[in-house]
Amino acid sequence: MVIMVQNEIKQLAIVSGKGGTGKTTIAAAFAALAKNKAMVDCDVDATDLHLLLQPKVLVQEKYFGGRSPHVDLDKCTQCGLCTEICRFSAIDNGVVDYISCEGCGFCSHICPEGAIKMEEAFSGDWFVSEI
Repeated sequence: MVIMVQNEIKQLAIVSGKGGTGKTTIAAAFAALAKNKAMVDCDVDATDLHLLLQPKVLVQEKYFGGRSPHVDLDKCTQCGLCTEICRFSAIDNGVVDYISCEGCGFCSHICPEGAIKMEEAFSGDWFVSEI
């Protein structure tokens, strides 16, 4: 969050490694008090500031970030090497569990048949909003 105080830009970052501690609630409280503010909710897993502030969406765009494996099952011989080497247990003989996959790409490098290709992954939407 950026806060303007007497024509000076002040920045406030609220960070913590633990979920459920009230970071978003505190940010919303400061937002309610501040004038001429610009806020960014950079939470990787749960951008929830919009739930409290209920902004008017001006722009909405798709965001593609990171990459995920896509398997050509016609090329896959079910050798099991990808299953064996995946430290996240995210692939089982060519079937990818996209929730568990971290997108490291090791499976695509190790596949002897070249059946696994890393492709750009849809991660969600980004917004520009007005409060």
